[in-house]
Amino acid sequence: MEMMEALWSRVFDDIISEEFETIFLGNHVLNTKWFRSEVAGIIAKTLQRILSRPMDRY
Repeated sequence: MEMMEALWSRVFDDIISEEFETIFLGNHVLNTKWFRSEVAGIIAKTLQRILSRPMDRY
């Protein structure tokens, strides 16, 4: 999906900015490769679901 290229990055950045203190200042270990993959996967599934709806449901 073409729109995935920018969307997953924007969502990832938004999560990081909103949860910066929790993620980086807490006692957490963050595997960014896994985290990015999970974010991209969730977004792809969500977009597939939305784009497969009939047009009259928008």
